[in-house]
Amino acid sequence: FFVFKSKIPVNFSQNMSVLKKGFYIGKEDKSKDIRKNLYLNGLLSIKNSFGLGYGVNASSHYYKSLYGERGISNIINPHSYQFELLINSGVVVLFFYLILNFYIFFILVKKKEFERAFHVIFFNISLFSSSSSLYLWPIYLFLFIYFVWADNRVLSIENE
Repeated sequence: FFVFKSKIPVNFSQNMSVLKKGFYIGKEDKSKDIRKNLYLNGLLSIKNSFGLGYGVNASSHYYKSLYGERGISNIINPHSYQFELLINSGVVVLFFYLILNFYIFFILVKKKEFERAFHVIFFNISLFSSSSSLYLWPIYLFLFIYFVWADNRVLSIENE
């Protein structure tokens, strides 16, 4: 269900025309076009929810409400953790998430822990284009095991 739903209808005119021109919005069932439309509609959700987001796990309901429109077919998830966070929690939460990640990255670089800084970048890039980032727990398990292994490997090399 929507925690907060705007009564303003969604349209592609006026203030969103700049976004629309930047994307090819095809209604063909091509993965590339569908993904672009998912991202565009994720950005348009800012307008519809006044930047506050729709609530926890509401991104699937948001895309279901667009079913058959705007070239997204039957896809009901944003295919990006960052867009999922934007739709569910809004601009402020996404902003703080990004700031926290940049902060952690720069702290690690300042401490010359480049491997761990790379892990932060790798983690965020891997979550950007995943199709089910919140529901595939093996992704997190794999990344956790990889990071622990990589950190132990670095420590063993440093101790030699």
